[in-house]
Amino acid sequence: MSQPVGEIKVRRGLETYGGKGESLVKGVVVNLSAIALSVKPGGSIERVQILGGLVTHGPGVETLEPSRGGQESCGGGTCNSALGRMTGLGHLRP
Repeated sequence: MSQPVGEIKVRRGLETYGGKGESLVKGVVVNLSAIALSVKPGGSIERVQILGGLVTHGPGVETLEPSRGGQESCGGGTCNSALGRMTGLGHLRP
């Protein structure tokens, strides 16, 4: 996510199978990981609801990458972070 958005709802989870590789971003080739949910500088999400959790299968690939700060508190499937309020994160695993 590189732009501000209000609310994102996912009903069946976010799951990636890739690792790290080259990707074209704004005309430049950069190395990126298959992160399930990533917020880049300039991006923000007011509220995120992900039912089914975040799962990545690539070696060394993070499930969640906030651009500023980090996860401030998580518990019971709810996290309050730089991403905003997130719910339904019962299966956060790399």
